[in-house]
Amino acid sequence: MSAALIPSVQYTKRGEFTLAYQAIGSGIKNLVYLPFEIPNLVGNWLFPEHSKFMERLASSSRLVISDRRGMGCSDRMPPGQSPTLEDHVDDVLEVMNAAYATPATLLAGHETAFIAMLAAAAHPDRFAALILWSPSPSWRRSDELPWEASDDEIEASLGDHLEQVGRGPADGHDLDRIGVRGAG
Repeated sequence: MSAALIPSVQYTKRGEFTLAYQAIGSGIKNLVYLPFEIPNLVGNWLFPEHSKFMERLASSSRLVISDRRGMGCSDRMPPGQSPTLEDHVDDVLEVMNAAYATPATLLAGHETAFIAMLAAAAHPDRFAALILWSPSPSWRRSDELPWEASDDEIEASLGDHLEQVGRGPADGHDLDRIGVRGAG
């Protein structure tokens, strides 16, 4: 899809925050997609593989795509603050209300799976089904999750990411700052 064909971004307000979403497709069933690879409504359409994925979803449903609070086209969080899981769930419900998308199947993965699982469990009347892509109860290796990343692997990955975005190498305190080290 070319940039000229990117679906329009719509907005709804929940409290002080403006939430961005898109509603495309003409299917009779609602599918709410919480992006996890590229959390940006406009940016999603700039990657051909992801664009085709979303077009395919919209070919058989009414697809509602939402940017989480603090990401993409939605309002940013004030410095030093982050939304709770419950805030994210309430934001999803607000977007569903604004898009007239109830009941809906909820599609989420990786970190957005936490939001989807809580939303479906707390509001079963709003969701017809739940589809999870690669969910995990934690991204930290433990006896129960031996396939997850170790603290050293997380630190190395975080350092690589920080170098890529121009902040320099990780300083050894990154896991403490983001609440990963010592969490279990």
